[in-house]
Amino acid sequence: MPRPLLPLAILLFLSTTLLAGDPPDSLRDARELFSRGKYAEAAAKFAAAKGQASLSPDEVAAWAYCRVRVAADIVNKPTCDAASAAAAEKDVTEALQLAPTNQELRKVGQAVLVVARAKASGRREPAGGTAPAAVPADWEAIETPSFKVRFKANRELAEKVGQAAEAKRKQTFERWSGPPGGPWGPKCEVVIHPSAECYATMTGKPAAGTGHATVRLAEGKVTQRRIDLRADDDGLTADALPRELTHVVLADLFPFTPPPKWAEEGMALLATSPEEIGRYTRTLARCARGGELYTLAVLLEMKDFPPAEKITGFYCGSVSLAGYLVKLKGEKQFTLFLRDCQRYGATQALKRQYDFESPKALQDAWLRAALEVARGQAP
Repeated sequence: MPRPLLPLAILLFLSTTLLAGDPPDSLRDARELFSRGKYAEAAAKFAAAKGQASLSPDEVAAWAYCRVRVAADIVNKPTCDAASAAAAEKDVTEALQLAPTNQELRKVGQAVLVVARAKASGRREPAGGTAPAAVPADWEAIETPSFKVRFKANRELAEKVGQAAEAKRKQTFERWSGPPGGPWGPKCEVVIHPSAECYATMTGKPAAGTGHATVRLAEGKVTQRRIDLRADDDGLTADALPRELTHVVLADLFPFTPPPKWAEEGMALLATSPEEIGRYTRTLARCARGGELYTLAVLLEMKDFPPAEKITGFYCGSVSLAGYLVKLKGEKQFTLFLRDCQRYGATQALKRQYDFESPKALQDAWLRAALEVARGQAP
């Protein structure tokens, strides 16, 4: 995504205000660096000055902007890994708390948070990828009809996750297809790692990831199901578990050819909490204004994830489009549409299931409705 910038008028106002008067020595360097656009250095100076002098509201706003700008530069890099993205997410969250009434800064910060969270989160392990390490024999286990929850020490959490997994499995099947045809065999192993470090060591994934799914198939039959989660993730049962469980269920519903990337990611995100979905919905309008959304013709035919610098538009567009089509005719019709896409191609599938004559016709109707929702949710 392009580097988020506050409107020029606001930056000029801040720079002029900060340069006015005779500041204490502890703030002079911070003000000077900010006016020159040296945001990383200015952020460090503002932080150091905070303990030595009281910062004015304008100085606090400038400090917050510096932190958001530095975080944006980090997550915009194609080489940004999950750990760096998670650190950037934390810094932006703290920066927005410094200036909670600054609506322009909040809009920019929310856009950065969407990218940071996307890069920090885990994704479904592709077929043929490296398998996570086997769970040590001394870990405990709790079994339900379809799940085997492996854990270390925290039995209460494991029981909660096992119960939630059974309920959400049933809900996911019923939402997209119909009642599940009985318990899973093989069972889905849910591994609850006690810490981020343990998660990274056993899975080979970045420590900042909140979870990922591993599904292996042979001739259309699932031979392994596994979800790795972190016990220290506040969104474990509300976001990470249902998101990754959706990927596992989709392997049952599409055992030979997986759904398009946009559809699978959109369906997985629709399983998360309203708060999580709202982060993407609120950012859609900015992506549309900035030309970051893929055209529908491109999105429908996309076979893999886009480059990192375009991931914001991809995720916002995917969850919004999936949600729009679901609202039109329901979840099961959406599943039929995806199967028709495999049989007839996306354009013919749109005509068969939604009566749209072309991807462009759907794009116009979808964006018109989606942007109205996004404007209604704007802070």
